Amino acid sequence: MTKYLNKPFPAFERKKHKIIASLLFSLFVFVFLLIFQPFGLDNIPFYKPIYISGFFFITLIALLIRYFIVPAIFPRYHDADNWTVRKNLVSIFYVIIIIAILNWIYNFWMGEEIAE
Repeated sequence: MTKYLNKPFPAFERKKHKIIASLLFSLFVFVFLLIFQPFGLDNIPFYKPIYISGFFFITLIALLIRYFIVPAIFPRYHDADNWTVRKNLVSIFYVIIIIAILNWIYNFWMGEEIAE
């Protein structure tokens, strides 16, 4: 298992690819939430696309921070030549945690606004 985790993994190196990947993943989140309306989104009493767009922007911002700000802060860790499966999995894990926390805060904040 360790041997597999230490294998090289292709990393996005071009800014264009990082931006496109961030936008496409965020758009997927938006469309998925709009179509399936999980987590009680079907009970939102006002214009749902505006509310759901908050999740789009949270995902977009978290991914852009992961692709641009974190590598600037930790350049040795985010060296594309030394990017491995393990580093990619750790990065995905942290992005998911950040997105989940920000989504929870957004949903909590908007839930209070809806209730008023």
